[in-house]
Amino acid sequence: IHTLSPSELFYNEETIGVASHSSFPHVEDSASTRLGLHHSQINITGLICNTNKTLNFYLLDSNLHWSFATRLGANESADVKEFATVVNLHDEVHYVLDQKQMLDKSSIENIIKNYSSVYSPLNRHLVANPKAQAQEEPLITEITTQIFDSIVLDPEKNVLLLYYTQWCGFCTVLNHLFIQVAILFRSNNRIAIARINVAKNDLPWEYMVDHFPTILFFPSIRKDLSVKYPEDLPLTVPNLVRFILLHSTRAVPEDPTHSCNPDCVQKAAELQQDRIDQLESEIKKLRAEIKALSLAEEQVAFQLSATEQEKRHLKLSNHVLQEKNKELKRHNEKLQHLYTQRSTELAETAEKLKEIAAVSENLLTENTLLKLYMTTVEETLKDDSSPSLAQPLSEESGSASTAMENTSQKERETQNMIEDNENTEKRTRSE
Repeated sequence: IHTLSPSELFYNEETIGVASHSSFPHVEDSASTRLGLHHSQINITGLICNTNKTLNFYLLDSNLHWSFATRLGANESADVKEFATVVNLHDEVHYVLDQKQMLDKSSIENIIKNYSSVYSPLNRHLVANPKAQAQEEPLITEITTQIFDSIVLDPEKNVLLLYYTQWCGFCTVLNHLFIQVAILFRSNNRIAIARINVAKNDLPWEYMVDHFPTILFFPSIRKDLSVKYPEDLPLTVPNLVRFILLHSTRAVPEDPTHSCNPDCVQKAAELQQDRIDQLESEIKKLRAEIKALSLAEEQVAFQLSATEQEKRHLKLSNHVLQEKNKELKRHNEKLQHLYTQRSTELAETAEKLKEIAAVSENLLTENTLLKLYMTTVEETLKDDSSPSLAQPLSEESGSASTAMENTSQKERETQNMIEDNENTEKRTRSE
């Protein structure tokens, strides 16, 4: 058992402890004997096998730290300042031993056993703000932990509840809006405007919120269907009024026959009959509208069927066009291949024609030279009749004739090449 101050108790956030307060001075000397906490006397053996929790025991001097105990839930006006609580810092909850029970071995043993159970029967202690002084018909009801159930969960009232804290600056801005709304609904005893400071008042987990300010509406009769004010809707008086009227539960009218005479009953019956006739008329109108809607539904179904058929036809046409497109692409590729092949052949033919033209020019030049040479030889033969020149002339004539034969052969080869090229071009054009 450790004796320490409140600051030391919560220094380690992982600690789960039973804190006990005693009014005896120098409690560290006599607490163990007085509370009967000797390990040999407490029958809690075996709890470690049933739970994975760590439970430490701490003692605080109530003469020095009783204000700390009151913040945890101790009775400030208690005659005997004895108080025990189990604090679970990890889960942010604590359980208080009933102060009506005597603080002895059996009561402490009982709360330890209940806390160590898998399904603990202990109820979480809710820290509450001291009760506010009664005001005459306040516009906005200040809710505390003690009166939350009696006001907010009252099945006869529609309650608009504002969750706020004293450190929330924007929460204070909403006060004037809530005051204006409360003034508008002052005469309506079925609608209540309230607020709660959650920093000073704990609530059950199902009624807590995760940010501030938050506005919840609890309709009468249907408290389980509470509604949160939309976050994307501006906070204005008209919007708050619409929000209340939209989700509030209207009062159920009482049976008029309870406090009516026969004439009143007759009048009520006539009114009910008129209402029945009106409802029957509305039913007929609704049936006519249903019939018209059925016809419209049939027309829409027919249009949808026609649309589906057209869609299938378009899909088929699209498929045919895609096949034709693929065929055209293949034909285009084939033509492109033929074009490339013919271009290559024409390029080769052009090169050959260039070679032939060059050869032809050479032959023409040689032919011209030969003609000049033959003319010169003939003139020489005519002018020179000397027999001594006969032999050389004959030799020269032989050389000239040989040259002429060679020239004739080259001309024939050139002519054959030209004819071959012309035939190739004709075949290309025909293809």
